[in-house]
Amino acid sequence: MRRPRNARSKPARFAKVAVAGALIPLSLTLGACAGGGSGSSSGGKTTLRITWWGNPERAKATQDAIALFEKAHPDVKVEAQPSAYPGYYDKLNTQITAGDAPDVFQVDTVTKYASKGSLADLGQYKDVLDTSAIDPAFLAQGSYQDKLYEVPAGSNPFALLYNAAAVQKAGATAPTSGMTWQQYADLAKAISAKGGGKTWGAADDSANVQAFEIFVRQRGGNLYSADGKKLGFTAADLTAWWQYWADLRKSGAVPPATVTEPGVTGDVTKVPIAKGLVAMDAYGTSTTLPGEDWKYVGLPGETAAKPGAYLKRSVNWGVYGHSKHAKEAAELVSFLVNDSAAGQKLGITRGAPANSKVLAALTPALSGTAQQVAQYTAYVGKPGNNSAAPPPSPAASTQIETDLFVRMAENVWFGKADVAKAAEDFVKQAEQQLTDGF
Repeated sequence: MRRPRNARSKPARFAKVAVAGALIPLSLTLGACAGGGSGSSSGGKTTLRITWWGNPERAKATQDAIALFEKAHPDVKVEAQPSAYPGYYDKLNTQITAGDAPDVFQVDTVTKYASKGSLADLGQYKDVLDTSAIDPAFLAQGSYQDKLYEVPAGSNPFALLYNAAAVQKAGATAPTSGMTWQQYADLAKAISAKGGGKTWGAADDSANVQAFEIFVRQRGGNLYSADGKKLGFTAADLTAWWQYWADLRKSGAVPPATVTEPGVTGDVTKVPIAKGLVAMDAYGTSTTLPGEDWKYVGLPGETAAKPGAYLKRSVNWGVYGHSKHAKEAAELVSFLVNDSAAGQKLGITRGAPANSKVLAALTPALSGTAQQVAQYTAYVGKPGNNSAAPPPSPAASTQIETDLFVRMAENVWFGKADVAKAAEDFVKQAEQQLTDGF
């Protein structure tokens, strides 16, 4: 089973994960009944626990920002508990079941946790948690039943990423925001024609649910309905998407499946663009690719009349619903997302800051790809370059996006199903999972 690139800012394009989602409703219900709670007080100091997943760079940056918080709040001690992604949610769910989750934790599925009482209503802490410089579109993604439960730890607007040197070597014109999907296909074909069958113009994004989300939003849909009980697109939409990429594979504009397949195992160094095999690909801006000084522009098909892009959060900070020191925990969250000095320490380790003031202060200090990410995030935030954020993802979304969508795309790759049949099967099975509530 695999996870889409930065669907929720996971460490790689399609990271393999256990299907913990099926266990969450039971474990969180038990946690809501458990006593205790997190946090402690000793020697006149309040101790908070905070956990997150990520690479060592993210861990160091977060710990450096926490040190600034402790300096500004000498009466609070923060115990940092960084983690790798594998097993992160399994451990967190076990802690919630036991009534002993960290006071603050990195989270990306508000519906699962808020619906079971495992997250604190952050609207109760407006005196210490300021969200005025965070766009409402970001906050909507951390809200459940009109209450704010999560605050964005970073942003992840989706983009078309390209290797400028590879495009130039092929004698092609660099992609630009506003190009059509047909123009993108033509550009990919032109670059591939210079590759001699060893390099290609674009990556095959047929299994990339994030890119598909932008595509379907350009057509007036969403991944899910507003109530989360149905898909927000039709089998015809998905057929159009998979047929587009099938045609590009046939024309040689994108690599064959045998070249694409190694990059979906979870190792970002194995994706075709990181290996120099393709010149263009669709990615979330919170994903750090090795190598080149990457350039970012809007995905094909974007228009001011109907942009599919939105101010997408990467991951969020949540406060444990049974924390003994929820107010102090909310104050820590506020510091991490609102303090400019903390923003300098955090950089773009979770994508560009969602706080517009922190982003503006940070951008001049960045260089290379990091500055490209910050500038593109600011671009998406301008009127006409984004549309309203989609409704919060339903509980079944993890299984649908990380397993089912990719599996059905692969069935097309390897001739196990034609495009229309794969699309019909996906819709039928996805809507069943939404009904079951996974």
